[in-house]
Amino acid sequence: MNRGNKKDSLHIPQNGQKLRELREKIHATQGEVADKLTEPLKPYMGKGFVIQQSDISRLEREETALDIPRMLAYAQSFNIDISLLLKPHFQGLC
Repeated sequence: MNRGNKKDSLHIPQNGQKLRELREKIHATQGEVADKLTEPLKPYMGKGFVIQQSDISRLEREETALDIPRMLAYAQSFNIDISLLLKPHFQGLC
C-alpha cells in the first residue's frame, strides 16, 4: 500500500461540473456559496472556520477534493442527495 495516498482516500471524488451547475442554478457567486456552506458547519468546526471563494473555485475545478463536512453542507444547502455530488461512476456506491 502506498502510504502517500492514504490522505487522498479520505476525500470524496466530487463532480466539479455538478457543483458549478448547482451554484449557477441559484445565480450565486462562488463567494455566496462559500458563505452558504460555512453557516451550517460553523457550530461543528473549529474557531475561525470559514469557507472562502477560492475554496469553491478549487472544488469546482477539481483541484482539491471535497471532504465530508463540505459534502454534507452542499447536500443540506442545496437540498439534494449526496450522491449527486459525486462523479457518475461513484454514484452507485451510495
